[in-house]
Amino acid sequence: DSLNERRADAGQPPIGFGIGLHIGDVTYGNIGVPQRLEFTVIGAAANEAARIEGFGTPIVVSAEFARFFPGELASLGRVRLSGVDADQELFTLPDFKASSRHA
Repeated sequence: DSLNERRADAGQPPIGFGIGLHIGDVTYGNIGVPQRLEFTVIGAAANEAARIEGFGTPIVVSAEFARFFPGELASLGRVRLSGVDADQELFTLPDFKASSRHA
């Protein structure tokens, strides 16, 4: 039994998730005032990863990440991501391709 099957049997909604994987340069640091102990990642790669994660398929990877991934991936096609200049080809694991809202 999966966790979501047990939740369904108990009348509870499924737990969803989204993972976006991308490769690129980011800056990490305390953005703001010295008293705040919150560290933040900023940069174009962070923006792209956030947009990829929200694509609607549980696991989505960028073409840049796919270049280094040794396993099999299924293309989700080329899409325009908010805040990103050019269309991006996105990929997922073959098992998630069939259930993608955007396939």
